[in-house]
Amino acid sequence: MNCPNCRSQIPDGSKFCSRCGYNIAGARGASPQQSFMQQQPAHSNDFIDGSIRRFKNAEAASKAVADASKPKGTPHAPSIDNFTKTKKVQMRARIDDCLATFRQLAAHDLEVDRLRAKAGGRAALFFVLAFLGVFGSIVITGATDGKGAPAFIAPAVLVVFAIKSLIKYFKFKKMDILNEFRLCLVPLLDTLVEDIDPRERIEIDADLSGPVKTKITSEKQLDPKLFNNPRLLKIKQTIFHDPWLKLELPLLDGNVILVQLDNFYFRYDRTQRGTSGKTKFKTKWKKRTVARARVLPDASEFAWDEAKVAGQPPERKLKLADKKGVRCCRVTRKFKFSSDDGRRYVYGMKGMKGGLQLQSEPNPLEDSVAPEEIFGLLMELFALLKPVEARN
Repeated sequence: MNCPNCRSQIPDGSKFCSRCGYNIAGARGASPQQSFMQQQPAHSNDFIDGSIRRFKNAEAASKAVADASKPKGTPHAPSIDNFTKTKKVQMRARIDDCLATFRQLAAHDLEVDRLRAKAGGRAALFFVLAFLGVFGSIVITGATDGKGAPAFIAPAVLVVFAIKSLIKYFKFKKMDILNEFRLCLVPLLDTLVEDIDPRERIEIDADLSGPVKTKITSEKQLDPKLFNNPRLLKIKQTIFHDPWLKLELPLLDGNVILVQLDNFYFRYDRTQRGTSGKTKFKTKWKKRTVARARVLPDASEFAWDEAKVAGQPPERKLKLADKKGVRCCRVTRKFKFSSDDGRRYVYGMKGMKGGLQLQSEPNPLEDSVAPEEIFGLLMELFALLKPVEARN
């Protein structure tokens, strides 16, 4: 039988599609309108909401199909655990195969983030309750002339629960991958899937480890006087360079898209004197993302309108160059993320109509360039192409 959603070949009697996770059993008894709504593909706006459901369905179904259909001794395909351990994605495959894997990985990351936050909240709660319990036990022991010693059992149990929750927190933190994979890359591919040639192989090289020690490019002590804060004693700046994504997408019209995203993380470890005179330590993060998009046109069909390219304002950072023996055009845009005001915006485009000023997450490590912004860069480039027949 075939899946009614992705048309893949699946074993007869299957309840879920092993490729896309579609609920076949649920669709059989549904009305035409309900069936149509179930079969709609996920787009960037509703991708995250439906990703956990697809992951659970597809993961359970694919495991059952793999166990039933693979002969003994056949090596299994890399699982989600392989990606979360290595935190690297290097694939050269068709877009449908990539998205099937990436959707599961994105849903897994979303669930890990939820469980990590839950474990961290529980650890903090148990530690606070244990502290209050110790204080209460001391009061009880003092009031009963030492006969309230058993009251310390409850705080001890709370400390054990807090430690167990803390262990879970660090376990999930170790499994966590870069949020931009889920918030930017997968929705971008999901948006472009209809324009990508399904017969060709796309190339993806992604490093999902984030700002780790191996990516440090600079460490130095800054002069506290430069920050106009009399209570600031020391400040250390650490810079991480993370070229986390390289993407090559062959399109149906013969053109090829190249996308590269580089993150620059700035960590500031501050030592300052508080209002009470005590020394305090605080860490702040800032992030810069440099997005580069190129289009390699099919030379037999399209050419660059060099007059249009030359007429673009320099703030758009357009550049014509040769790449892989093809005349291509590159556009570069920079994005800034800061925890100070919790706002994300494009810089380098001041005074230009269309400069973005968007509300975003206050934590720069968890924020991401929106896939719509990368899509907008590609539209800028395609607007500068013309058919070969239009050459003078």
